Parts: sequence; C-alpha cells; structure tokens
Amino acid sequence: MCALQVLDTPSMTTLSNLLKQSSLEDHEQILEAAQQTLKTDSSNIEAQHAKVVALLKLDRFDEALEAFEEAGETLKNTARLEWAYTLYKNHRLKEAEQTATSDNTRRSLTHVSAQVAYRAENFALAGDLYDSLTRQKAGDEISDLRINCGANDAQLGWAGQAHLARKTKRDREDMEHFEMAFNAACGCISRGELKQAELLLNMARGGCSQGCHFGKC
Repeated sequence: MCALQVLDTPSMTTLSNLLKQSSLEDHEQILEAAQQTLKTDSSNIEAQHAKVVALLKLDRFDEALEAFEEAGETLKNTARLEWAYTLYKNHRLKEAEQTATSDNTRRSLTHVSAQVAYRAENFALAGDLYDSLTRQKAGDEISDLRINCGANDAQLGWAGQAHLARKTKRDREDMEHFEMAFNAACGCISRGELKQAELLLNMARGGCSQGCHFGKC
C-alpha cells in the first residue's frame, strides 16, 4: 500500500499519531480512529484514505469497496492504487485493469495490472508485465516476482502458449522456495517432462513441510 498522507489538523490528531507509529498490529485502531474522525467530518479525505487502507490490511475487501463508493471520485483518484486493488479483490477485473493502467509511471499499479491479467487468464500480458517489473530495479520484490513468473509460465504451458514462457529450463533458482519448485513442476507437466516434474514436486513437498528455503534450514 502507498504511504498515507496525513494532514496535521486538530480533528486528525489521534489518527495522525496512530499513523506515525503504525505497525502490522495497528489496523483495527487506525480504522476506529478514522471512523471517529469521519463522524464529525465525513468529507475528510485523509480519514477516508486511512479507513480504506486499514480495511484492505484487514482483508475486509467488501467493506473497502463500500467505503470507496460512499466517498466518491475524489478518494478514488487520490488513492488510485488502493482503489485498483479493491476492485481486483472484489473480482471487478475490467474496472481494476482500467484503473491500474491509468498511470503507467507507478510500479505499484503495474503489479496490480499483472495480477489482474493473471486472474483474467491473459497470461501473455501478465508475462509481459512481470517481465517488465523483473527487468526494472526489483529489490526485495525479486523472490515474489520469480514465483509469479513461474506460475505464469506454467499457465502459459497449460494454455497451449508454452512458446511465450520466459523460462522453460530449470535452474538453481527453482530450488530456492517450495513455491518456485511447485510452479516449475507444473510447467514441466504441461510440457510432458514428467520425471523432472516428479523431482521438483518432491522438492516442493519437502520445502513445504520444513517451512523454509531449500538448503537454508
């Protein structure tokens, strides 16, 4: 999620203090403070934004959708990432795609676009987007991107589009996480490489039961 922008006004004091010290455990508190602020100032954009972020963090996606609809276009434009993600989580994929692609300069929205394309089974587009994200400065995202790329390559194989897969030859990276090994195994099955698939599935099962990276327990 995007960092919250908070106005330093008297009506926002409690919420502002919470946001400054927020952690993974604070979302219920932030939600309650945002709702209290909105009772006295229903158009406060910062409180509206804080509310939808807290709801998303709490996986209350239907309530986030309702909050966006109640707030209107100003919040949707201000919190475009959260709005796109809310639409995606509520299976409104066409609207999510339109929102996410409205600003091609934001990496976070490209992530949402890729997830929407994958969910919509447009694996060729999802592959292009994941490839673009991987070629850019990925940083801490690289493991998740490799997992997503592997899943997408496997789906391309099942969809009869294996020629569009970014990677068909397995390497050491596929052994780093059980998710990578599982996705690689699915890709092998789609190409009829059953012996290699069996090896990878055994690795995935072992990594899952150990709950750690392969070779790093």
